[in-house]
Amino acid sequence: MSEFQNYAPDENNWKEKRQVVQEIPYPEFWTPELALKWAKEIPEQLEQDYETPLIELDLTAEGYGKILIKNEADRSINPTGTMKDRLGRSVAALYRSNARWALEYRENDPEYAQRFPEMRIPRYSMLTAGNAGMALANTFKSLGLPQPKLLLDKHTSPQTIEKLKKAGADIYVVDLATNPFSDLPSDQAPLTPGEILTLTNNRYGKDLTSSNSEEDLIAPEVIYYQDLAEQIFKETPDEIYVPYGSGALFGEIVVRQNFNVWDVDEGKIRSQVAQTKILGAEPKNPNSIADKLTAPAKPFPTQWEKALNIYKEHGETNEETGIEKIAEEDIITAYELLKRRGAPLGIETEPSATAGLALYMRRWREGKIKKDAKIIVVNTGKGVISDPKEIEISPRQVPKNLL
Repeated sequence: MSEFQNYAPDENNWKEKRQVVQEIPYPEFWTPELALKWAKEIPEQLEQDYETPLIELDLTAEGYGKILIKNEADRSINPTGTMKDRLGRSVAALYRSNARWALEYRENDPEYAQRFPEMRIPRYSMLTAGNAGMALANTFKSLGLPQPKLLLDKHTSPQTIEKLKKAGADIYVVDLATNPFSDLPSDQAPLTPGEILTLTNNRYGKDLTSSNSEEDLIAPEVIYYQDLAEQIFKETPDEIYVPYGSGALFGEIVVRQNFNVWDVDEGKIRSQVAQTKILGAEPKNPNSIADKLTAPAKPFPTQWEKALNIYKEHGETNEETGIEKIAEEDIITAYELLKRRGAPLGIETEPSATAGLALYMRRWREGKIKKDAKIIVVNTGKGVISDPKEIEISPRQVPKNLL
């Protein structure tokens, strides 16, 4: 049920560098009552195809084109206001699967039944800037599941930490600019799954931060944006724009394109799908206002990153598919524009969520987008972390045409 992930050795002085902010006791081992409760009470449809609205936004008056906003901030679908609720639902559904698996083996395998009281309940860890942790914590709390174990950077705002505490998460804080086990900069020595588990006191648990193996590429806890990607491709867009932080959303869209590109009956590539451009927007400024995209510690490489060039070589994605850096002024312009124009349409947003729009606007100005192209821009949501009152943009930062 839970997976042992190369738990880091108990050496070095890493404990001196970590702060345990909150750790709430929870039963360590399965009981028949608990397994039966989760098997029956976690809803069957929990992770099934929650479709957020696609909203047309006409930006011709601002000198751009007409686009479609995939609005993950819709709280009727995503209660915390971000696409991260998809993550929470998918992982919560794993508890239902684990519970049913445990009960079946307990009933049919005498050896397993004897060991059942010593089987550990799965626990999940994650490195988070806040919104993913909040989505996990809220979903788990609503279903009576074990609280997630969250690893945060020491510079995380006190307000964010307090919100996560109230949501019932276990919280561990460390300086993520440096790997506490090697003392090397995190860009040289990214935290491994085992190190994340160590820092969150989760020896027998599972790290959700990112995937690093072929089998994980299709594991439920990794494909929590599959439905979102399928909803996007259903619209047959010419170009797709998304913020790029951990790379999970961008990667899932790339993987879904690869799954959809082959016509199995004809044995050939569907050219329309293969020609779709998938563009991720990453801030140039490491101290960007789009702070959810500039975490000091990035997840380790995933399979899609290794496969992207192969997809291009085989004609399974557009040659322009990839990650582009965007300037701070473009992010601020896009944020102010979507905040103003999107409000009457029910679109909530924050700077990190509008990075994809910023890249679209820049590429339009550069003449790289056809006027009749079908464009989908993903607004990943405002969430509960980046409240507009907490975002201070000085008048000097905002382009004059938006003041």
